[in-house]
Amino acid sequence: MHRGRFAITLFFPILLLWLGNFVKAAEFPAIEKGVLDLSKSNTDPNAILTLSGDWEFFFQRFTDQIPGNETGQFIQVPGNWDEISQFNSNYSEGFGTYRLQLKGLNPDRIYGLKIPTIHSASQIWIDGKMLASFGDLGREKSEETPQIAGQLLFFSPDKSEAEIFIEVSNFHFFQSGIWSPIYFGEEHAVISFDRQSRMFSFLLVGGLMIMGVYHLFLAYIQRSFLESLFFGLACIFLAIRELAGPDAILMDLFPYLSHGVLVRTVYLCLGLAFTFQTLFLFRLFLPFKNQWIYKVQYIIMGIFILAILFLNTRDGAIFFNYFTLFLAPPFILFTLYIVVRAAIKKTEGAWVFLVGLLFFYGAASHDYLINYQSEGVNMSYWMPYGFFFFILSESVVLSIRFNRAFLNEAKLSTQLGQTNESLKRFIPREFLKLLGKNEIVDVQLGDAVSKDMTVLFADVRNFTSLSEGLSSKETFEFVNRLLTRTDPIIRKNQGFIDKYIGDAVMALFANKPDDAIQAALELQREVQNNNLLSNQKIGIGVGIHYGNLILGTVGSKYRMDGTVISDAVNTASRIEELTKVYKLDILISEDLKNQVVHPEKFHFRLIDTLNLRGKRSQNCIYEVYDDPEKYPPGFLDHYEKGMQFFRNVDIKEAKVHLDKALNLKPDDGPCQYFLEKLAEYSRVQQNLE
Repeated sequence: MHRGRFAITLFFPILLLWLGNFVKAAEFPAIEKGVLDLSKSNTDPNAILTLSGDWEFFFQRFTDQIPGNETGQFIQVPGNWDEISQFNSNYSEGFGTYRLQLKGLNPDRIYGLKIPTIHSASQIWIDGKMLASFGDLGREKSEETPQIAGQLLFFSPDKSEAEIFIEVSNFHFFQSGIWSPIYFGEEHAVISFDRQSRMFSFLLVGGLMIMGVYHLFLAYIQRSFLESLFFGLACIFLAIRELAGPDAILMDLFPYLSHGVLVRTVYLCLGLAFTFQTLFLFRLFLPFKNQWIYKVQYIIMGIFILAILFLNTRDGAIFFNYFTLFLAPPFILFTLYIVVRAAIKKTEGAWVFLVGLLFFYGAASHDYLINYQSEGVNMSYWMPYGFFFFILSESVVLSIRFNRAFLNEAKLSTQLGQTNESLKRFIPREFLKLLGKNEIVDVQLGDAVSKDMTVLFADVRNFTSLSEGLSSKETFEFVNRLLTRTDPIIRKNQGFIDKYIGDAVMALFANKPDDAIQAALELQREVQNNNLLSNQKIGIGVGIHYGNLILGTVGSKYRMDGTVISDAVNTASRIEELTKVYKLDILISEDLKNQVVHPEKFHFRLIDTLNLRGKRSQNCIYEVYDDPEKYPPGFLDHYEKGMQFFRNVDIKEAKVHLDKALNLKPDDGPCQYFLEKLAEYSRVQQNLE
């Protein structure tokens, strides 16, 4: 409940500020029929006026074709000229001239204009003097050279009146005319206003970039934390979009940036920012069973990028508007539904995210109304504030998630320590022998020995799903039947079980590594030949590694236990986990293979090269088996050639040989795995091309 009160408390002041934004309009003089009379009001010298209202407009004419005594038709600024009666072209193509008469000026003062983005080319004149030119005007597309407008212009009137002419031609963009506010005021006020605007933009860009790079770094450290990756990318694209926004800061940084590149940058950044924001939200609050939504989002993003890159500027802008018109509303509603549902279910961070999302949607709606209003109300844009507040809320949610992860890690470490303290197992006799002790009474706290040994991990496949159909008693009976069969095989081959880990076992072999391999092969045959779980066939995965271990005793004078400390244990466990990935029964490390005394007794197949825990360099893993007829003739030849081409990044040849190998043995896990990898590489290359 306190989160809901926090959200409401935060939202209402923002709403009041938003509504207060409309009240300012009545304080400024209005443009009436192409005339702004400053003498009719006591305007503060430090005030900034928006030149919004009815300007005179001369369609399909430039200033050299306009007689001084002619009156044009009146058109709303900001707005598009496609609303006038003479307009009959497609997508606002054409040219024209805007005129505004300023009255009540002080000839002793210098005035300034803050010109917004105007597509595609424009010239600004005051009393017959050209103040600025952006691109080359044209009466048709071939004559026009597009360039983005957007800078400060200053003039000193010779008298109390002045005429502003703005010539505009547009053949490279879908939206015509002057559709963003023009700001006007005395020199110092305009400069101050521009500095404040740019300062906020730089602060916003800097904040977004810092958050973006920071979360990309976190994603690099923790690869599985995709939330941070999506959030970081969204921040960076939003920062670039802000640089290319109304202040055209990107043009200041790169003066020779073309019109087409700038427009494509704006739309690409908007689309990609929206996409990664959505993916970030899905990752936070969408159940993992709804993976299809990610695929849909990736497909849409691919289509969008290709369209913006390969369509011309005008068609790309048209595509973007229709694209957002049809796709943005359902995605917005869907994301709002997800966040509201998560907030109702009291999902961690959902309320904070919901407040930021509502503010973002409110800011976007506010700016949309500004762009499409009919009366030119004097309002500022709220989208930068919406972005900032939305990103801030997302950052808070991520901080909550990271904090929970750190607490869980600390909790897990504590639980592991408590588990080690609470274990009450007898120390195996083999363990005593390795410590050089004959009897358990001879063992002292702190006794330890370092020795190169073989570590074997064996685990039941799909144990969770198997146990779901069993009662608690049946589950324990099954585990005990399995361990009863496992222990004699381990002992027969000169090893001993050091740990029982649920349905898994960890065994140590102090003699030659051949013993561990032989035990694994016999264990596989035992499981295959005996019915250990009613009428269901079970499988086990075995991972074996060879390395240095430290065996010793830990505890206190009242309670102590034997333990093994080594990275080799983690490596063996990791190799066992890989048997599920490659769908194989037994995997061993290269370190163990190199120590085998009688390699002629076994058959080995190279599977992969991995960075395993406890190793500074890469380590190969091998499948081991003793049946020479396990694989059909020709299978291993094609497999080895395919893997050689795979390591040489020859995708085509690798796929040919792996396909042939898979045809010979359709259920071979490594072939299926590497063919899937080849398919991913092919898609990446196609995207890069």
